[in-house]
Amino acid sequence: MLATLAATRTEHRTAAGASLPAALTSGYHLAFLVAAGLLALAALLAGVLLRAPAHEAGGVSGSASRESRREPEPKDRTARV
Repeated sequence: MLATLAATRTEHRTAAGASLPAALTSGYHLAFLVAAGLLALAALLAGVLLRAPAHEAGGVSGSASRESRREPEPKDRTARV
């Protein structure tokens, strides 16, 4: 995708009368800007979507915390033979 952007920009710049080195520079400049934008977007999405779960007070989080607060089950008082 980036190579296509660079080639298209280069082609348009040479058709507009720019020298080949200037057109190539312009094409690669566009490709690098698009790549940097996509990288920034990916980093932002990773930071937002891949956050660790919040820890509760006491250092235990998630289902382990709920299990530790559960009351013990009553023992069966009938003797099994």
